[in-house]
Amino acid sequence: LNFKKREGHCKVPNRHMEGNYNLHSWIENQRKIHPSKVIGRKSINPERYQRLNELGFVWDVEATRWNEAFDKLKQFKKREGHCNVPDTHKEEGYSLGSWLGKQRQKQRQRKLPSEQKKKLDDIGMIWEVKEDLFETGFSLLVEFKNREGHCMVPNRHKENGFNLGKWVQHRREQFLA
Repeated sequence: LNFKKREGHCKVPNRHMEGNYNLHSWIENQRKIHPSKVIGRKSINPERYQRLNELGFVWDVEATRWNEAFDKLKQFKKREGHCNVPDTHKEEGYSLGSWLGKQRQKQRQRKLPSEQKKKLDDIGMIWEVKEDLFETGFSLLVEFKNREGHCMVPNRHKENGFNLGKWVQHRREQFLA
């Protein structure tokens, strides 16, 4: 209760001590006796369970962290209009780009839970960044050619904020390599 009053949440860091008391260890013990995890063993007292819930106790740390990161992604999308987060981007200090990379990796390894994949799909997650970048560049090049009659895009030319000149230059370099 003191930790919650002082910090405003119940996310106690690893090895956290309150005076001489290992609060983090106590919390882990409470999680072990959560009713959903106990089969044929001692379960938490229902009244204690209710009191912890009312306090805002976090039972599933991994799910809570995932949902917090997902909320950051939704915030990014609302502001930017897309989910193509740069690898190094931080959203309010949180490494959102890195988190998305881990979600892509889990999906490739078929380890991303289906409900998480669905949530990401529903807001427009880009799973194959390179493929998406190619398709964006190609469609903008088609527009440029239809308008200008050629594909000789100046190196610094941008279309709708996309650096089409640089994209075309990279395609040429790949072809010549």
